[in-house]
Amino acid sequence: MTEPSTRVRRWSRPMPLRDHTEPHRASTPLELLFDLCFVVSAAILADELAHAVSAGHGLDGAIRYSLLFVPVWWTWMLFSWFGSAFDNDDVTYRLLTLVQMLGALGIAASMPSAFHGNYVPLTLTYAAARIPLVLLWTRGARHHPAERTFAMRYAKGIAGTTVLWVALLAVPLPIRYVGFVVVILLELFVPQWAVKGGNRQAFHLGHITERYGLFTLIVLGESILAATMAIEGSFEHGVTLPLLLIGIAVLVSAFAVWWLYFDFVDGRALMSSNRVAFLWGYGHLLVFAAIGAMGAGAQVAVKAYETHEFGLGAQLAMGLPAAVCVAAMAWIRSLSIGASLFLTAVRMASAVLIVLGAVLAGPGGPAATAGVVALVMVVHAAAETVWRGLRITP
Repeated sequence: MTEPSTRVRRWSRPMPLRDHTEPHRASTPLELLFDLCFVVSAAILADELAHAVSAGHGLDGAIRYSLLFVPVWWTWMLFSWFGSAFDNDDVTYRLLTLVQMLGALGIAASMPSAFHGNYVPLTLTYAAARIPLVLLWTRGARHHPAERTFAMRYAKGIAGTTVLWVALLAVPLPIRYVGFVVVILLELFVPQWAVKGGNRQAFHLGHITERYGLFTLIVLGESILAATMAIEGSFEHGVTLPLLLIGIAVLVSAFAVWWLYFDFVDGRALMSSNRVAFLWGYGHLLVFAAIGAMGAGAQVAVKAYETHEFGLGAQLAMGLPAAVCVAAMAWIRSLSIGASLFLTAVRMASAVLIVLGAVLAGPGGPAATAGVVALVMVVHAAAETVWRGLRITP
């Protein structure tokens, strides 16, 4: 019997466009290894956001967190969509993926300095993580002439925006922020421009849906870590009930997000049209960033209990990310054909209730606030489950 690894020992094999109807198309072990690089980025960003909120700089911290989450998410997304279109797992592909992984770890390592205004390390590592993608898309164009326009548009777009990112380092700071927004918009336009040059569907529905689900689990890991730290702190202080309750509530909230996402967010919208597919994919930025911020909110709750300082900023840090997550999932689900407007409105109302609950429960302390947020999310998940059981939901 031939060894499983025999087929990948060649340095280079043809890289045709993969069949988007291929059965049982799951994430590869290499893709799963690549995903692990982003666990660190999510954890570091959540830590920085938590420190900013605890120091009384919640708004500034939230803005920085939101902006810095973009290159993390975009690096992951570009790799995932390429892997759904072209992937032959030969030695060259593996080594170029390794270089992207090094760039991803560099992005994670540069996050603390970027959070405090030094964008040079982040820009350079971000650029380094993108160079292999340019080579991979060029390689795909060479090996699949029928989709050369599609692949080369991706290669040119990524290369061009990479040059712009590096060039922004020479722009004075007030203007640089404007340039930052402009380049992000150009980044978002590149895939749409590339797809218009394609002749057929260049992604696998099941594979892409699974990839997004896996990244959801990655960012949920930050909440699990925060819950563990809260419970650990409770044990260190002789089983402190408030900390224990915070840990349990954070875990329950994360579990509710998992329940809602994997039961009610699907990939049907991807098949509607290219425009809807892009809205579906880009809309996940809000879901991912909000879930990561939920982990930061959990850290804020623990810190507030220890310092006995729990103001409106800390309350919003605990409630707002969960609300944004629920609202973003509701919007993504609404993109599916036949989605219920009533259910979308109810889901949005649930997001509002989470924020109101966090604020109104504030006088009871961080444990009460965490508990109310978890309660609203559990009731929401339970109601959705019952509704689906009655076969009313689309």
